[in-house]
Amino acid sequence: MKTITVIVLCLVFYSNLFAQQQLLPVDYVQPFIGVINEGHCMPGPCLPHGSVYPSPQTPNSYNGGYNVSEKIVGFAQLHAQGTSGVKPYGNFLLSPQLGVKINEADRQSKKELEFTSAYYYKVRLKKYRILCELSPEHNSTLYKFTFPTSDSAVVLLDIGRKNGGEIGIDNGNISITPDGKAMYGGGVYGNNWPDNRHKWNMYFYAEFSQPAAFQGVFEDENVLPEQSKGSSVKKGLGAYLGFKTKANDVVYVKIAVSFISTEHAKQLLHNEIPEWDLEALKANAKAKWNNYLSRIQIEGTEEEKIIFYTHMFHAFVQPRDRTGNNLWKTQEDFWDDHYTLWDSWKTLFPLMTIIDQKMVTSNINAFINRHKHNGYVAEAFVNGKESAIGQGGNTVDNVICDAFVKKIPGVDWEKAYSILKYNADSMRTKGYRELGYMYYKEPNNYSWRVKAGSSTIAFSLNDYCIATMAKGLGKKADYDFYQKRSYNWKNIWNSNAQSDGFSGFIMAKKQDGTFDEIDPKEHTDKHFYEGSCWEYSYEIPHDVEGLVEKIGGKQKFVERLQHAMNDHLINFGNEPSFMTLWLFAHESVQRPDLTSYYVRTELLPLYTRYDLPGDDDQGAMASLYVFARLGFFPLATTNKYYLHGASFEKSTIQLESGKQFIINAPKASPDNIYIKSVQLNKKPLNRTYITHDEIMQGGVLDFEMTNYPANYIHN
Repeated sequence: MKTITVIVLCLVFYSNLFAQQQLLPVDYVQPFIGVINEGHCMPGPCLPHGSVYPSPQTPNSYNGGYNVSEKIVGFAQLHAQGTSGVKPYGNFLLSPQLGVKINEADRQSKKELEFTSAYYYKVRLKKYRILCELSPEHNSTLYKFTFPTSDSAVVLLDIGRKNGGEIGIDNGNISITPDGKAMYGGGVYGNNWPDNRHKWNMYFYAEFSQPAAFQGVFEDENVLPEQSKGSSVKKGLGAYLGFKTKANDVVYVKIAVSFISTEHAKQLLHNEIPEWDLEALKANAKAKWNNYLSRIQIEGTEEEKIIFYTHMFHAFVQPRDRTGNNLWKTQEDFWDDHYTLWDSWKTLFPLMTIIDQKMVTSNINAFINRHKHNGYVAEAFVNGKESAIGQGGNTVDNVICDAFVKKIPGVDWEKAYSILKYNADSMRTKGYRELGYMYYKEPNNYSWRVKAGSSTIAFSLNDYCIATMAKGLGKKADYDFYQKRSYNWKNIWNSNAQSDGFSGFIMAKKQDGTFDEIDPKEHTDKHFYEGSCWEYSYEIPHDVEGLVEKIGGKQKFVERLQHAMNDHLINFGNEPSFMTLWLFAHESVQRPDLTSYYVRTELLPLYTRYDLPGDDDQGAMASLYVFARLGFFPLATTNKYYLHGASFEKSTIQLESGKQFIINAPKASPDNIYIKSVQLNKKPLNRTYITHDEIMQGGVLDFEMTNYPANYIHN
């Protein structure tokens, strides 16, 4: 109840604000959405694609670093959005205190007056009566701490801990400058997502608005007053500056994070935050966010705008643009913190191909740079380290192919193709390349997440991607070879497998070619990662026509997928099923009414004012919501978006070209969930999809919505 109460109070505040003034899209963002339960988001502010994400930390936090029912222990500079597993980041914790408290239990304080937005956060630490405010830049953050009267007002910086109070440093040091107005340091860090084997270098530089009255460092549990240097090997480490304050005295702290050196962190800090002007920083961050969020303008209720613009906000958090702030020490495109590319290729990147094409171009160029520097491009890329820990397949191929078919500008496609070629010939498992399927328990260089069933169909999709690019680039021999291999998913279609009266399911084969028989409803991570035969048997976006044929034709396909939906055999809280509902609308099936029905009755109700259906996974879940409300959904790796009908009366997409794509649905309502007719630029649209080119040309998409199932396609 405490969790809901906190968020309800915050939303009540927003409702009162709405009644007082005309708000901008940025004003609707409420970062508490997605913080509780499974969303694993952060309540703090950031900049679009910013390198740092400052946010409060609590002792027993979720992976976003925060639990609304717990006390605050300080403010960390780095967080990862929407991932489960090993708790990520939470490094460089600033803790304003009265007295020197180095232990996590002693630091924590109840909170008052908590307020958050896309660009600004504040809270009063009740234990200390310290008002804390902060606003971010791209690599740095400015904090404003308003103290009560005290002879021991302290700002402590813990550089050894990470999310959840664990030790995150492997080997590092910290120093206080002789004038008592700055700290700097860092070192080698680890114990991050996806696992603790990866180590990376990370540094900071922090400046204070006034010199300290006293200072010290701490190493592990030892406080060393008046010292100016400290070091640690896998133990606690930090420093503090102390002040004598009168009531409402302010101490500002600005801190930057570099992945190169402390000197580089200092340069970033001085370039980004030259003054101690929090209001100016807030105004700058607010303007940047409003620019991004205004790219889609909706006409809806105040509550709908809160949820919609918060999810748009989440879509712009990761991956992070660390160009110029990376171990290459160059100005080449460099995007970091690709935590869940196996999820974000389906929704996040397709959304960006419409509203932030420069981001897509820069990311693909960063893939090319990684291939040049690192030799390969893995499914996860965190702290500048490749990590082949995907859920099956080489998902970078899907992102590149999706951008290729949508003609995203500014990419050397021959160099991009070389990534897909390397993956196709070197990164697929030996079993897949020689037998046509990854076999059950086949050794691989990926991770324990990679399973024979889900990986075989993912590899076949990757082969479709390289075939698509080969055809577009005039490489006929490659096209013929990989196009044939893209049908390898059929090699693990077990026609004899039965469940609930239906036959034929994706199922892993053994090395000898026989199927490893399992219950198609089984969720054991045996053949698939986080899914069952029922779910993954629909994960064939590149050959829906072939899938419909395997299942027994259009009528049987519809009957079977309806059964799967009605019996809750499909889980929309997990990304393998993101595309499934839109298979009803595919031209091989042509039942968009069923897509409309299940989007409204099964999918959208999972998004509430308080929570998400599952982990946000780098904005993948948030981007799904954006498409679900706009009325069309991408079949990524193609240029098609399948229609289910808008749920806002009007939405306007501002394209980077200056053109607009307007979506009208004047009769949209909770009852009118079906498409009666649809027009594109005032001409009847006798198909279930629109193309990317049609969106980017600008124009008007008119939905006539109704309350009864209608099939507007006339064969």
